[in-house]
Amino acid sequence: MLEAERPAAPAPAPVLSLPNELTTEIFFHFLPTYPDCPPLTGLASPTTLTHVCHRWRQIGLTTPALWRAIKFTENLVPSSDRIHSIFDAWIDRSASFPLSLDIAIADRDLVAQILKDPSPLGGRALALGVPEALCTPATPNPNPNKPQRFFLKPEFWAERVPNLRAVVLHGEAIVRVTVPWAALTCVTLNRVTVHDCMHIVVRARRRLVRCVLNFDGDDELVDEDRADAEKGILLPWLESLVVTEEESMEWSMAAAGGFKFNLESFVAPSLRRLEVQEEFLKPDPVASLKAFISKSGCALREVCIIGNTTPELESYRRAFPSISTFSFSART
Repeated sequence: MLEAERPAAPAPAPVLSLPNELTTEIFFHFLPTYPDCPPLTGLASPTTLTHVCHRWRQIGLTTPALWRAIKFTENLVPSSDRIHSIFDAWIDRSASFPLSLDIAIADRDLVAQILKDPSPLGGRALALGVPEALCTPATPNPNPNKPQRFFLKPEFWAERVPNLRAVVLHGEAIVRVTVPWAALTCVTLNRVTVHDCMHIVVRARRRLVRCVLNFDGDDELVDEDRADAEKGILLPWLESLVVTEEESMEWSMAAAGGFKFNLESFVAPSLRRLEVQEEFLKPDPVASLKAFISKSGCALREVCIIGNTTPELESYRRAFPSISTFSFSART
């Protein structure tokens, strides 16, 4: 009797024939652009890549850049007894890469569990997302008519990360924390007023490379900040600028004597990428963009305009032939 033929082994998936370098590049495109953080768990986490097959697991666990951005959120936090082990694992996998750490959790005990031992961070550069719940008054405020100063809670050990280079601040935390603004290279301000924006950017202007501003309110500037904004705040090293607004925002303060932000508040000679809400370019977007580029003397390579309408692409092409990439994104 003839021995039955064994079925041929299935051919490996074509994607597994790619060189490791190309697979790694695909992994990078799977994640948000650093310093933005992927979720700690779930389908969008880099951990997902390590569950596909043995080869992908080997590549993923030996690629430190995949693990350098860590995000904790209320709805994607594992049980408290697993948090510290997961945090340590990501820190170990990230090797010596600069870290981006975004903690958006109101539970102080949970945050303390995550950050109970900052020593593995050593002297590494760190981008730190600050939750409002961990900001507390430095001292009791005897005079309610005077602004209250706030500092990071001790569990944020800000003094123990001297290489802090980026921060992500939200809402009231923006004015409640004291950080070394002059040393920062990346600043993200969510739900910021015009006043708070100018106050911070003026102090961080010397080294800023990446700046993301999401406005939520128009207001009156103090004389010093108004003078800086009207003259144009020089940001000599800024390469990427994102300016958006909250959906519910109404520009009513400008007519009442407040200050409406416009791009010419900044002078950015090194700017290469601009993403801007169309509100900040009205009433004449092309003229406003021309004025900003002329004042800054920058050589923009990429521009994305966010809005409810789709501008005529060809009109922008004709007006800005030196800008290689124009794109338009619907407001979400």
